[in-house]
Amino acid sequence: MERPDHRRPGDHPGPPADIQDHKLPIRDIDHVWFRVHGVRHGPIYFGRLGNNRFDAPHAEFGMLYVGMDAHCAVVETVAFVPAMGVIAVSSVAHLALASIETNRPLRLVDLTADGLVRLGGDARLTTGAYEVSQSWSHAFWQHPSVPDGLLYRSRHDPSRMSAAIYDRAADAIAAVRLGDFGDPGMRNLLQRIIAEYGCVLVED
Repeated sequence: MERPDHRRPGDHPGPPADIQDHKLPIRDIDHVWFRVHGVRHGPIYFGRLGNNRFDAPHAEFGMLYVGMDAHCAVVETVAFVPAMGVIAVSSVAHLALASIETNRPLRLVDLTADGLVRLGGDARLTTGAYEVSQSWSHAFWQHPSVPDGLLYRSRHDPSRMSAAIYDRAADAIAAVRLGDFGDPGMRNLLQRIIAEYGCVLVED
C-alpha cells in the first residue's frame, strides 16, 4: 500500500467507515450567536438545499449557520473583496443582523482543535470540497451521541468560530432581530466590522 504524501495532502478523505464507534469530541457551549439574514426572511432558517458546507447531502436534515460574534456572521455572509476596498450600501440594504439565543447549552462536535486529529481529519474539512464536508456532517448527524451541530473555524477568518446547528435542536434556540443594515445605526456597525478587513461602505 502506498503511503500518503503529507506534503501534498490533496482532497480531504471521507468519514471513516466505523465513525459510529468513535467517541466524538463534543463541547457543551452556552453562548449567544449571531446570524446575517435577508430582511424579507426570518433569522432562523434550517436550509436543506445542499448549497452550504455542512448541509445534508440529500436533504435528510436542515442546517442553521451562525457566528460566535457579529464579525464572524458578517465575514461569512457579506460578499466583499478587500482588494477592491469598497462595499456599496445598496448591496447590503437587504440584509439584517440577529442574535441567536439558546435555552440550554448546545452539544457541538468540536472541529476547531485536537478534535480534528482524533477524528482522523484536518483543516481541509472546513475549507475544502463541500461533498466531503457534507458526508462528514451526515455521519455526525447519524452518530449515536446525537450532537446538536458542529463547531468550526470561519473559512474567511479562521480566528473566529462558526457553528452549524441541526434542525433537531430547533426547540433550543430563539432569534432576536437586531436591525437592518440599511438603518444608520446598523450601517455604522457594519462599517466598523468591514474596516477590520480593509474595506469601506460607500453610497451608490
